[in-house]
Amino acid sequence: MVRGVGMSDYLYGALGAKRGWNRGKFDCLLRNLPLGLTEIMCHPGKNDSNLRAISSMTTVREKEYRIFCDGR
Repeated sequence: MVRGVGMSDYLYGALGAKRGWNRGKFDCLLRNLPLGLTEIMCHPGKNDSNLRAISSMTTVREKEYRIFCDGR
């Protein structure tokens, strides 16, 4: 805790407009989480004309959306 502000102990993310998370990396992370509070960063979204107009991260957002919303 820094000056009364809580923080996660660990932060994981898969950066890059072309990469993002894939099912294997995400499952591996979940199986091997360290003790403590972990924050997992992602950029889920729907690849539509609005998104394509403002971001290069398009297809990867759809992929992350499916992975992070998967009930497994």
